[in-house]
Amino acid sequence: LNAALRSEDRHKVKPYWGYIKLLQVALFKLPKDMTGTLFRGVKVTWMPLHQFKMDLMKLEANGEPEVWWGFSSTSTALPTVNAFLGQEGPRVIFTIDGGSSARDVRRYSGLAEDERLLPCGTAFQVKSAEFMGDDLLMVSLKQTDDILIQGGGRGIGLALARWALAAGAERLVVTARDPGTSAAHAELVGDARVTFLPLDITDDASIRNAAGEIKALVPRLDRVICTSGILREGDISPEKRIADIDAEALVTLYRVNALGPRAAPRARVTRRPSS
Repeated sequence: LNAALRSEDRHKVKPYWGYIKLLQVALFKLPKDMTGTLFRGVKVTWMPLHQFKMDLMKLEANGEPEVWWGFSSTSTALPTVNAFLGQEGPRVIFTIDGGSSARDVRRYSGLAEDERLLPCGTAFQVKSAEFMGDDLLMVSLKQTDDILIQGGGRGIGLALARWALAAGAERLVVTARDPGTSAAHAELVGDARVTFLPLDITDDASIRNAAGEIKALVPRLDRVICTSGILREGDISPEKRIADIDAEALVTLYRVNALGPRAAPRARVTRRPSS
């Protein structure tokens, strides 16, 4: 499964899709790990260790994330990681500070250790990478938390924006048809972490423009939350009788509530970078 997730050939992942969804959903039902620093050890056998460090430093310099595409086992105990790695050969110890998406899976693991499991596709900012001897590289990471709330100008979207910022989101992109007049803009415009962008999910040109701006602003999103939708707007309101159904209103509702939320993410999707 992890080999498929890390592969450049995305078709290799398809046979595992059902299991990936099952595991990911189950993982997020567990409480978030709050024990502090996590450690992960990796034996580097596929390239020279100095090249591995140079690649990490390049990511740091370009502001790009280090992405762990597979489900990644970590530990709260450094001695456990050292025992796994041994004392010889090229090896890396990653430390993850400042919180993460890891879950405590000790009750469900066959390993007698302080194991924490990270979901697939977790991304990190590289903070530092230093050699501790010829064959040991210590790398400090911080998990990224860049979020897009599509339709976040008011109501549920605004409530989720407040939640994301309170939970420590690093960057939050909020879209709305007219963000400058939205309740979210009035409340959150002073927060440097928040960017407002116009997006009309029924307009293809607006979708393309917003996708381009988001891509330039946030190369990789960690979470996308869609709250776009209408119940009442203009002459449109919930029908109480069959006689109240209006065909044009149904078409508008379908475009906004069903097609729009699918069209906008499709414009944002790009091929994953090589790992």
